[in-house]
Amino acid sequence: SGETFTATLERKGSEKIKIRSQEEAAAVKTYIADKELAVTKVEHKEKSISPQPAFITSRLQQEASRMLRFSPKRTMMLAQRLYEGIDIGEDGPVGLITYMRTDSVRVSMEAIAEAREFVKKGFTEKYLPEKPNFFKNRKSAQDAHEAIRPTSVWFTPEKVKPYLDKELFALYDLIWKRFVSSQMTQKKVETRTVDATAGDYVFVARGTTVLFDGFTKIYEEIGEEEQTDSTLPEIKKGQKVNLKDTVMEQRFTNPPPRYSEASLIRTLESKGIGRPSTYATIVSTVQDRDYVTKEKGRLTPTPLGRTVNKLLAEFFPTVLDVGFTAKMEVRLDEIEDGKKDWVRSLEKFNSSFEDELKSAQQQMKSLKKEEKETDIICDRCGKKMLLRWGKSGEYLVCSGKPECKNKKNVKVEADGKITIVESEAKGICPVCKGKLIEKKGRFGRFLACSNYPECKHTQAYSLGFGCPIEGCPGKLVEKTSKKKKKFISCSEYPKCSFATNREPAEGPCPACGAPTLFSFRKNLFCLRKECGWKSR
Repeated sequence: SGETFTATLERKGSEKIKIRSQEEAAAVKTYIADKELAVTKVEHKEKSISPQPAFITSRLQQEASRMLRFSPKRTMMLAQRLYEGIDIGEDGPVGLITYMRTDSVRVSMEAIAEAREFVKKGFTEKYLPEKPNFFKNRKSAQDAHEAIRPTSVWFTPEKVKPYLDKELFALYDLIWKRFVSSQMTQKKVETRTVDATAGDYVFVARGTTVLFDGFTKIYEEIGEEEQTDSTLPEIKKGQKVNLKDTVMEQRFTNPPPRYSEASLIRTLESKGIGRPSTYATIVSTVQDRDYVTKEKGRLTPTPLGRTVNKLLAEFFPTVLDVGFTAKMEVRLDEIEDGKKDWVRSLEKFNSSFEDELKSAQQQMKSLKKEEKETDIICDRCGKKMLLRWGKSGEYLVCSGKPECKNKKNVKVEADGKITIVESEAKGICPVCKGKLIEKKGRFGRFLACSNYPECKHTQAYSLGFGCPIEGCPGKLVEKTSKKKKKFISCSEYPKCSFATNREPAEGPCPACGAPTLFSFRKNLFCLRKECGWKSR
């Protein structure tokens, strides 16, 4: 038929194959090059995928983070406004959603009946299940409030859109669609597995075809690392296929990725740490205190965060134990239910905590006040350098301060060896012709003159990409907002107002020739308004 598909080498005969070297891979490639491939097995399986329940707090925060790029704190602020009430014209101020701090997937029978009525009127019969869909709560759920849902499904996103700002509408749309889809029929897919054999080597291709979209007609949750399966052309057992190309790929076992805000909340929930009312506070606090920074959607620990964690783990091992924290949540619930005495519980905790607190007060050092003399000599005045600690990590200052203001960034090895990290020149200072070096301030990276304090020239950190706006000579620079969110703007601001939070990539745009493209969710985009090109 001329159609192509991708298959991966998985077996040799009936045994799983492991290729350990490039030479071994090259030998397989040579062996199959002149072999005819035959389809030896075609397996079809039908699978039904059930809809997800209406949101609980943690799931809402995760989905809003993934799909809308909202921080958990932002999500809860917007949800609070939707809950408290929005003026929607003739109906006046109306609370559009139920209470947004909940760990229960329970929904009232009236709301279920309303959702089924909406599906019956808005879709064909096959989208409405015979019986309502019910969902089971986790054992640890307090079940004090219903799941997060619209107060009435008849307040459709289209009806309320004129009265909501962009962010409020996006969140309400997410909540409304999730709830209505929870009362729709299952999605049905067919998975196909094809074995193509060349000699003893078996290549396997997998594909998925949607037979019936079901609840995904209006809403589908796609995981953070999830990739959509490809479809396979019509293939029959015994059919001969031509080998078009063979690609050798070396793959390594990667360490777990750093947490995103969504995956951190999922982990907190799975380990029993926190409650629906505290997830957003936990995630925002570690960022507000500079324990972590958010880079490309991932949370990276700072030197300050690593140091605080190290000291707390050393002096307060009980409090920092994940199991202890989870058990404490359970104990507090039991105290609330009257199953445990709160005085005895506090006494038990306090007896162990008091010992750890005394030990910390006596032995924990004040890192800010501590200065350690080194054998490194200042290259400006000849005096010894002192090792100090700041929230960005350890660094050297001259012992001749305040007369000598020399500072050096350093890397301290586990054995105590100190290595000076020389700043790489990023350009020439336009004022004094000195070197421009990278610095980090409260609003992110910037370039400063190496001759500071004699020369105080600074400029934004350039990423080396041209501004995509037609006719603009500016370069893209990295900036950080007052809310500590990174974004990219044009160096010609305010003449050019271009700004985005998407990562730049090498251009040009194949449609309009813009010098820079931008990546988002594994696709490339052109951000010229009149163009709008997107990779597929």
